[in-house]
Amino acid sequence: MPVGDRFIVFLIYTREDVPLRLDEAFLTSHADCHIHLITTERVTFSNGCRARSAAALVPHRFKTTSDINVESVRRIIRRVVGNSSRPFEIITLSESAVDMTGKIKLELGLVDRDFSRFVDKDKMKREASLAGVATPRYVLFDRDRFLENRQSYTTDVVDRVGLPCFAKPIDLYGAMESKKINSLEELESWASTCMRRDLTFEIDEFIDGTVYQCDSIVCDGVSEFCQVSVSSRPWSEIYHGHNVGLRTVRSEDTTTRRVKAVAERINRHFMRGMSGVTCLEVFVREDEIVFLEIAYRPAGAGIASSPYFTRSSNVRMNESHILAQVNPRWRPRALFMNYVGWVIIPLPPRGGKLREITVPPVSCQIETYWNVEIDKNITENDGINSYAGAVLLWSRDYQELTEAYESILDKCALHVEAGT
Repeated sequence: MPVGDRFIVFLIYTREDVPLRLDEAFLTSHADCHIHLITTERVTFSNGCRARSAAALVPHRFKTTSDINVESVRRIIRRVVGNSSRPFEIITLSESAVDMTGKIKLELGLVDRDFSRFVDKDKMKREASLAGVATPRYVLFDRDRFLENRQSYTTDVVDRVGLPCFAKPIDLYGAMESKKINSLEELESWASTCMRRDLTFEIDEFIDGTVYQCDSIVCDGVSEFCQVSVSSRPWSEIYHGHNVGLRTVRSEDTTTRRVKAVAERINRHFMRGMSGVTCLEVFVREDEIVFLEIAYRPAGAGIASSPYFTRSSNVRMNESHILAQVNPRWRPRALFMNYVGWVIIPLPPRGGKLREITVPPVSCQIETYWNVEIDKNITENDGINSYAGAVLLWSRDYQELTEAYESILDKCALHVEAGT
């Protein structure tokens, strides 16, 4: 089928553990665009089809590659666009591809700044400070200073950020390679270990507060939609085998309004002249809101691909991220539907045969999504990259939703027979 002069969207998707869900009919009803999906052969879609099979059936729509990188994406774009003047946009729904997407768009003159401020946590915090939002105390881990004098350096770090502290790479996501550190001895031990890793780390003060998330749809720098949710605990806890969740909160609550105001300020600063979806996380402690991080893509952990936002606000976040960038006249039409919760059930600390899944009875509406099967072997915990399943809950009654959500968080469990 010829593309003609329709707007071309090169959509990059790299998550192999979360099927891609995209309502193309909804997209094309709001924008005259033609989507070319750039992905690996192992990515799956919501109907279970693998990208490799889809590419074989519809080669003009799916561009698969063994490795998604700057050069492979450039090559695909050149092959499709050629020397024509057809308008095109490059968009990603995947955190791991945000930095690459920004570099390619800058190189092609589609943006005037790359996207490193959405990836590099050091740059991110400096930008948040410029926006007038509080940030955690932190230092970048200095390998040379540590090697010169371990005790002096670790003491200096603790003097600057305090204990406990939290170490993490500046450019990874999903709490990968992150660690809470409780003492000078632990800090020195961690530093000795991370010397062997080809990563740049930062060490933050540990903030004992509640994590809130605000998902926004931004059009030309203006926040047209903001939905605030509260996390059950930091996402890093999934690596310790704890169920982790997110639920929407009352829009009229004071904390909700304050978090939304911070999100609007952050979006104005980070998204000047830009459109798309952002996902902001902040700590709320007593009367202070402290910036944690912001992503330029829909919410991760399978949330945006689930009905979380359609059940809560009648909004499609994956599609909104595309439409906001390709149709300057499009605006979201949000409508309160329900209070919603999303709980991720991690894989066990050790693999084995799955014998049973306990899901406590709840009074609200519920849907479950499992990546595991009874009487089949499952692997050990791999954090947010690969989890056992998730539970979606919704109700128009806030108290009913909250009680059901807490019950799933506390009691939903896998029963695994350890491998021999």
